[in-house]
Amino acid sequence: MAYSEKTRGIYQGQLKALEEAGIFKLERYIHSPQAADIEVEFPAGSPLKKVINMCSNNYLGLSSHPDVLEAAREGLETRGYGMSSVRFICGTQDIHHELERRVTEFLGTEDTLLFPSCMDANAGVFEAILTKDDIMISDRLVHASLIDGIRLCGAIHDTYKHSDMAHLESKLRLHADKRLKIVITDGVFSMDGDAARVDEMVALCEKHDAMILVDDSHATGFIGKTGRGTHEKCGVMGKIDVITTTFGKALGGASGGCVSGRRELVEMCRQRARPYLFSNTIAPVVVAGVLKVLEILSATTERRDKLERNTAYWRKGLSEAGFILKEGDTPIVPVMLFNAKLSKDFPERFTMTASTPLVSSSRSFPKGRPAYGRRYRPGTRFITWTKRWMRLSRPGKGSRYSARPSRRLSTGTACEGRHRADRRLREGRDDPGHGRRGRLGENRRARRERPRPAGRLSGRGRDLE
Repeated sequence: MAYSEKTRGIYQGQLKALEEAGIFKLERYIHSPQAADIEVEFPAGSPLKKVINMCSNNYLGLSSHPDVLEAAREGLETRGYGMSSVRFICGTQDIHHELERRVTEFLGTEDTLLFPSCMDANAGVFEAILTKDDIMISDRLVHASLIDGIRLCGAIHDTYKHSDMAHLESKLRLHADKRLKIVITDGVFSMDGDAARVDEMVALCEKHDAMILVDDSHATGFIGKTGRGTHEKCGVMGKIDVITTTFGKALGGASGGCVSGRRELVEMCRQRARPYLFSNTIAPVVVAGVLKVLEILSATTERRDKLERNTAYWRKGLSEAGFILKEGDTPIVPVMLFNAKLSKDFPERFTMTASTPLVSSSRSFPKGRPAYGRRYRPGTRFITWTKRWMRLSRPGKGSRYSARPSRRLSTGTACEGRHRADRRLREGRDDPGHGRRGRLGENRRARRERPRPAGRLSGRGRDLE
């Protein structure tokens, strides 16, 4: 057979390596609805334990809200279970169109298009609106779904240092000759908990004739005075060209996502975005539930106000207890432990003990990073959750490691040799191809500003400095 013992052994070795590295993922079986308090079977086959749920995206506690459940039942009875079709053939019901209208109104945009998930929205939007003559400039800490969407697009890709507006402007100037430019960022960064400086980014985009895309999945429903998102918080409602967001977090937590923004860009996605064209429609039961969620959030800000109070209380309590936190004002609160093994063992010890918090053990960082932390997010019942780890410099030592993770440059604009030279300089080593360290340092800025040809790198790229 094609799946030989040799092939099996290769995969068994890879899985064993994941276990030995402490990043093998195990599922916890929940025997109750998603909520602040749940019953969990972990490890598999063990007795059920009642635990506090600290690792869901249920920011506003609406995943099992009785009004949302009732709306979903009504949608199931009146519109059926599924559509068995893509949207443009026979998969669009009146409630799909109504949800698009309601989301457009809620976000303050011109039009909206539904997708099966925000992952699909991010995977399809760039290819639909850009060509090889365009440039995508993304924050170096954007979400994995945005990275995948960027990789699928034929446009040139460049990055700027996390939330560094001066660096972003230098990249906009560098690529001033491109047909179209689009700046890409998360609204709230799910791993660091900080919000993008969207107002400053909008000003730069207006100055340099560039569009801006914001993935607001960790902001829609609870960031801003009325929960519209980071564009409301920063006072730039109506100035964001493309917003992608999800219904799978604060807005009920089921599934689905959307692209919302300029009418022409949304229509391009309707005509060309492959995840929209070749994926089944969002189930009617989900659409009905999200419509009820938007009705609840439009009527009152009580839930997002409570979440804001819980966040402040949680930060204050952790600080007073002596924990080291990463600064921020969103419900994502990174707690730094500075030890990879401790961060791995911490949630497992909690889960093994009845009536204690359940936190996630997911790890999403490149191999070999020096230090890590945990992140927690308070919910409406002072529930917190943790998801990923923060890379830091080695405390108390001179280190070549920066305070940000390295990211791959999927489509490049510079040669590999220059990246190697910059890396060797940071490490304090000489580069044989460019002379001694002093001369390399003097010419470093000049090399960075050198015009770069368009096109993809043939090999694996690295971040531009």
